[in-house]
Amino acid sequence: MWQLAAIWRLRQNHTCEYEYPKRIRYLSRTAFLIFSTLSICSAYSIVVTQNPPAYNHSTVQRRELLHIPDGEKEVLDNKSLVQPTHQRRWLASGLEPNVIARTELNCTSDDFLPSSKYRGMECHVSNLWPKDKCPIADLIVPSCSRCTMWRRGQLPPAVSTEPPKYPSSTRPQVCDGTIWAFGHWNGEEWLPSESYPQCSNLTLSPADVYQCLKGRRVILLGDSMIRPLLGRFAAFLRGIPQYLDHVYHFPGAYYMANGTHDSFVEAAFLPSLHASAKKKDPKYKLPRSLPQEASWDPRVTLEMQFYWAPQFTNYTKYGRNFPSMLEMFGVLDGWDVLIAGPMYHEHGDYESIRTQLLQYFQELKRANKRVSYFFWIASIPNTAESMHEFIERNRLMRAFVEMLNEQSLDGNMSVPQRSYYVDAPQMVRNAPTKRIDMYHYQCTKHHQFPEWLHADETELPKNMDCRALLHLNLLLSILKVACNFPR
Repeated sequence: MWQLAAIWRLRQNHTCEYEYPKRIRYLSRTAFLIFSTLSICSAYSIVVTQNPPAYNHSTVQRRELLHIPDGEKEVLDNKSLVQPTHQRRWLASGLEPNVIARTELNCTSDDFLPSSKYRGMECHVSNLWPKDKCPIADLIVPSCSRCTMWRRGQLPPAVSTEPPKYPSSTRPQVCDGTIWAFGHWNGEEWLPSESYPQCSNLTLSPADVYQCLKGRRVILLGDSMIRPLLGRFAAFLRGIPQYLDHVYHFPGAYYMANGTHDSFVEAAFLPSLHASAKKKDPKYKLPRSLPQEASWDPRVTLEMQFYWAPQFTNYTKYGRNFPSMLEMFGVLDGWDVLIAGPMYHEHGDYESIRTQLLQYFQELKRANKRVSYFFWIASIPNTAESMHEFIERNRLMRAFVEMLNEQSLDGNMSVPQRSYYVDAPQMVRNAPTKRIDMYHYQCTKHHQFPEWLHADETELPKNMDCRALLHLNLLLSILKVACNFPR
């Protein structure tokens, strides 16, 4: 009977919003709702067990927003307060079952002002902070949402702003490998050496980065030390200073931005990779529902794909079998920038990784494709392995990068046009942030996606500093090398 009572309350709440000339309209509407409720009562227990737990709203009654499916318009309803429930989730049309709209997160349109800030629109339920208040300052925008990483949203206007035009005499000079070999920390920013000024001392803005990468595709290959580059990059473009790495060990996750909107999706592959697979094989079955980003103009869209690849050969871990690098979906589709550097799952001198990389570059050549920029991030030593092993591994990988460059200069098309050795061990010296655990420099949170974040805060730093400054500066230093500034 509680269903009938809820329907009666809803009818009472709506009578003040609309004017009906005849009371019979109320009766017909109520009768329709009653018969609809009776038809689904028997299936209610099945629905509850098959769907993930719904988001529990705060007990505070707030003004509710009426969600429009296109995600662009919201109507603020001040006439009545929606009664809170323990399980309330209104899915907008077309959303995934485990994705909720921002208007369902106890937020009003005022909470997303000013417009100069990021405006989240969709959030995966597993990325909701489990408590009423998040202790990590400035991680959740706005704080009423509890969303630690928005799946889709509207970028700040500053991202699409055309960067200033530089006169030819003061045009920023692209960096080279000396930015890591002789660079230094200036507060919280990694800068090139003053003694070896091989590039301009330029602080990249989100607009600079977007202008550099729009129309390009970037691939990330690695473990939990490479994975945060994807999420930290998203937070940077969104203007969010903090980043929480929700653990996942899936083959892929991607980030896209077209200057006005963006998306960050775990356990998925870029829409363009699916489209390419369909073009190669007409029998290829596309995902049931292609994301809206599939229609974005590729000329103004940056694409970044992460592959969980702690080893480049076939292996078994976490009770699952993982494919080799060459077997990963879409990896041979062609990339402008390749960033790799698994650190803590492969031991020894990385001979197998070098072999796999050479085979990968050769396969790209057979497909008439070539990586423009290849960046190898050197392994950062830890206490679990001997220092000698890390030193020898990094020495061999540095020599491997030099060999690739020599072959490229000799006209070999089966290697990247330009390869770089990113000296991450050099960057961690005197870094403004230290390791949070035995391995990581970023705030990492379990349970593993798509399970919900747990409430335990012991794995976070005591000062709740989750800016991931090492990963942010790693990525920005790479972009200072990969980005050309012809403007």
